[in-house]
Amino acid sequence: MNFQLTIMKNTMTISKVIKLCCYTFFASALSLSSANAQDGIKLNTADAYVGYTLCDAESLNSTFLLDNCGEIVNRWTNTTPQHYSRLTEEGHLIYISGNSIIERDWNNKQVQFINVNSNGLLLDYEVMKLKNGNFLAASRRIRNSAYFDQLGWSPNVQKPNRTDGVVEIDQNGNIVWEWNIGDHTIQDNVTTASNYGNISDHPELVDINAISDYDWQYPESFMINSIDYNPELDQILISMRKVSEFMIIDHSTTTSEAIGSTGGNSGKGGDILYRWGNPQNYGQGNDSDRILYYQHNPNWVKYGEHKGKVIMYNNGLTRFVPGIGSMSSVHIVNTPIDADGNYLLEDNQAFEPSTADVTIDQQTTGTNFYSGYTSGAQVLPNGNIYITVGLHSDFMEVKTDGTLVWDYALANSSYSYIFRTEKYAPDFPGFEGKYLTANGTVEFPSSSYNCNLFTSTEDIEDIDFFTIQFDHSTQEVEISSLESSTNSLAVRNIQGQLITSYDNVNIGNRISIERFPMGLYYFTMNDFTRNKRLTRKIMKY
Repeated sequence: MNFQLTIMKNTMTISKVIKLCCYTFFASALSLSSANAQDGIKLNTADAYVGYTLCDAESLNSTFLLDNCGEIVNRWTNTTPQHYSRLTEEGHLIYISGNSIIERDWNNKQVQFINVNSNGLLLDYEVMKLKNGNFLAASRRIRNSAYFDQLGWSPNVQKPNRTDGVVEIDQNGNIVWEWNIGDHTIQDNVTTASNYGNISDHPELVDINAISDYDWQYPESFMINSIDYNPELDQILISMRKVSEFMIIDHSTTTSEAIGSTGGNSGKGGDILYRWGNPQNYGQGNDSDRILYYQHNPNWVKYGEHKGKVIMYNNGLTRFVPGIGSMSSVHIVNTPIDADGNYLLEDNQAFEPSTADVTIDQQTTGTNFYSGYTSGAQVLPNGNIYITVGLHSDFMEVKTDGTLVWDYALANSSYSYIFRTEKYAPDFPGFEGKYLTANGTVEFPSSSYNCNLFTSTEDIEDIDFFTIQFDHSTQEVEISSLESSTNSLAVRNIQGQLITSYDNVNIGNRISIERFPMGLYYFTMNDFTRNKRLTRKIMKY
């Protein structure tokens, strides 16, 4: 039998009133500055991958986890990530701050604060948690001027005072493994330096004088701006921004082996196993063979037809494309290996391939997502490519043919660049047992885009598992479904404030909004029996 539910419903519990008051305060706290017309969700199609986006909002001193309609499903407050935060498989947030590793649980409680027990070592850019509970992080070693003299430093710029590396740190802050680029350099300018040699004969070493002096920032040298780890290969992928290459190194070595050229699964110690993007750095080719320009976020593809390849965001800084000008791009690259797992390299040749398997850019998408700094890219489980455009704090998802299927702009990002974001799958282990319920938007007022939240491809093909329909003549919203289920319904206004919510709405319920003020409302139905969710926007006028 049908019955009416209204905002003045007598059975609303005290807990729901408290929840409403708390949410009103929360929404007000988010709206310290008004959103512009481009903030929030701009596009969400049925072809978009249904996942959750993690992003740091520096101006709001928070990190948010968002659904595909830009609704907040979790928030960590008072976060101060140094560039970028990520989720662990426990559902914890980890990041570097003030040369320490900070880990917070799902409810924002700090569970670890780890200081590094090593003088002269600085953590930078990003950190990840390994299966053994240790942390892998990009790092810097403080060096003096004499150190760079010994390496034959020749660029006509101020000498840096640090070299880049990667460290593994245990939960007590002790370094249990370390690799540093300073141990694997070569140059052909200073004959008296310890690393003097023929550059083209040693692609496993990095020419210290290949470091670009463009956009020079003392005290940086090579500038590792991201890392990724492959547990199956026990190898580390590093982005060496100032030489415009990504490189792969062996993690199976000891620290002493990582200093030299023997040991580990590769038998090559800490030498470079593979490199790509700018072969003229090791004497192969010229500037026309260069593909990468100050790239960010090379990472191994984990899904689909390109699994095992490497995807990256090619910033395109200093690159000029005729008829276009400055242009960023995203590339997927195959890193060829032999039957023994060794990366292939012919004598006096550059590492293959000479071109990327997939390239996404302005010419393929029709969208100029140029960002000379920061940014990132990842391949999603459905094969789509997720892109962070740092300059505009814009997050977009495209098919491999360049078709735009999802687009979101983070509000309150006038502080300029956002470093990077990631999109997580619904079955990500860190979400197990977590309540991912939409609770308003970052932007205020909320985006006016009419967003339908699909929770699976089944929803797209059979969207009528339940429906939310509004009858203007009766001012009632009707909930209908194929069958009964355990569910909940939340109603929010355009500011993201919770107006009312109900548990176990019976099929065929009619909800009166006659007493609601004129405006736009969000009705979100969570079907726990079938693990589905649908959001509809309803305009009362």
